[in-house]
Order: sequence, then C-alpha cells, then structure tokens
Amino acid sequence: GVHLKCETCNGPIPSKPFVLKVAGHERFFCCPICLEKFREKYEPKLKELELTLETPEH
Repeated sequence: GVHLKCETCNGPIPSKPFVLKVAGHERFFCCPICLEKFREKYEPKLKELELTLETPEH
C-alpha cells in the first residue's frame, strides 16, 4: 500500500486520513488539528496557488 505522511507533522497517517484539497492536489493529514494548522498557514496563499500552474512536487 501507499504510506502517507501528514503534511503538517510528517507523522504516519492511520488508515483513514483527513484530506484537504489544495489547488487541485489532495493533501493528507493524521488528525483534524494538523489539517486546520495547514489550512490556516496556506489559506492566504491559496489564491496565488490557483493562479500557478503545475508546480513540481519536491
């Protein structure tokens, strides 16, 4: 299977991840707290992200 890591804390994700769609990409989180932290951090950038075309994944 695919081993997902939490976008916020980089920890392992249990079988049912919390998912947030950012600029057409799905981001996965281990818990709602990490999801909210990510959203708060990136919400100001979302408008910019939507204007940016495909950015290479690191």
